[in-house]
This record gives sequence, C-alpha cells and structure tokens, in this order.
Amino acid sequence: MLGATRVLRLSMTTKPPRRRPQECRSDNNPRNSKAVKHDSGKEPSSQSTNPATRRSQLTARRYGSFDVTVEGRHLSFLTQPGVFSHGGPDPGSLLLLENVLPEVKPHQTVLDLGCGVGLLGLALAGKLTRGEAWLVDSDIRAVRVAEENLRNNQIENAHVEPGDITLDLPRVLFDLVVSNPPTHSGKDVLSAFVTEARDVLRPGGWLYLVVNRLLSVREMMEAAFGNVDQVARQKGFIVFRSQKPRRHDFDP
Repeated sequence: MLGATRVLRLSMTTKPPRRRPQECRSDNNPRNSKAVKHDSGKEPSSQSTNPATRRSQLTARRYGSFDVTVEGRHLSFLTQPGVFSHGGPDPGSLLLLENVLPEVKPHQTVLDLGCGVGLLGLALAGKLTRGEAWLVDSDIRAVRVAEENLRNNQIENAHVEPGDITLDLPRVLFDLVVSNPPTHSGKDVLSAFVTEARDVLRPGGWLYLVVNRLLSVREMMEAAFGNVDQVARQKGFIVFRSQKPRRHDFDP
C-alpha cells in the first residue's frame, strides 16, 4: 500500500464499524441522485415507506471508515460490508490514483467507472476546479455510500449515478475515464468496461485502468483503442492506459 508517495499520503484509521448518521434522503428516484444534493433516492418500493422505519433500518447498519490525504486534501470515507474497498483503500486504486493525478487538468470532465465508495472520483474532483467528476456503479449500496462520502467531504463538482457500466449515464463525453474494474465478474464484463469507456471518451481522451495480474486486459485495450501502455506495476497491481484516437480513422 502506498504509505507515502509524491501525491498521496494514506492515513488509514482502524476505527471499529460505526452506526450511520440519520438518513436525510427523500428523492424516490435513485437515477436522479447527485452528489451535490441532499435528497437522494430511497430504497426500492418493496421496502418500507414509513420514514421512522426507514431511518431505523439504515441506522441499524454498521459502517467502517478510513482517511486518505491527497495532495494536501484530507478525505474521509465511510465504508459498508459488501461494497468494494470495505476493508480500506484498495492498493490498486491508490496506485492508479498516484499515476493519473499528475495528468489531470482543471477543466476536464472525468468518469470514475465502477466507483465503489468513491475514492477515485473524490480524489480527482478536487483537481477539477473548472471541470467535474461523474461516478457510476451498478451496486446501489456503493452508490449510496459514495453519495454520503461526496457530501461529507463537501465535494460540489461531482455526481453519483447508479448504472450498468455507462448505459445509464447522461449524454456526456469525458476527457478521462478511470476504473478499478470488477475483474471477478469475468472477461465479458471487463471487455464491456473497456469498450464502453472508449465510447464515452472524447477523441484524444484517456482510459486509465488497474488490474491485479490480469494481463489479458492489455489485449482488450489494444483491440478497443489501437494502443496500450503499461504505466506502473507494484505488488501484482498493473496500471494500463489507452488513448482514444484524435481522428475517427480507427474502427476496431
């Protein structure tokens, strides 16, 4: 794990899981949830709609937490069992973050694909002084935790969306896509992450992706983009990047 690097200082606490603060969401449609709002979506309609019962259900859950300092900015994260990175910041995500941060420009629009608790999106949003970050995950639990973390860290230029990879995102083109994809879901899902990331990138945009010893992703990125570079490798984690061609002269 990256305990001390040029851009990251990990300050992981070993706090025991704690009960979540009282829920304040009121929007019935989780697809309309935004990180800058305080009225995010409720549980699906099969759950109780009684506000008191709903608050009791949420506060009964146990949450952990960890802290990360990124370029002098202190970020705190709630985590939840069953959500990726529940036990603390994933070392692959930290390696990806260390290598992509120097490339981020203030005006860019960035996508954190498969955001989990929101580590990558939160860290990058702080550099986007004239841009914005979008975070998406298919797991509604991850979406709720990421929303909570964006609010708690007072990030105002980011949005969290539930979605099937990129299919449920608004019509936005991105300058940069970052992802620590769910490699355990199989090669078809991983390939979809790569090709759909390409489709939502602007010409000249970049995909940065980290995997744990899964070298087949190199061939996927080469096939989708026509280029791939290995940016970093540490303790089995590998960061690859590909650039979308600037002209529409490559059709994989």
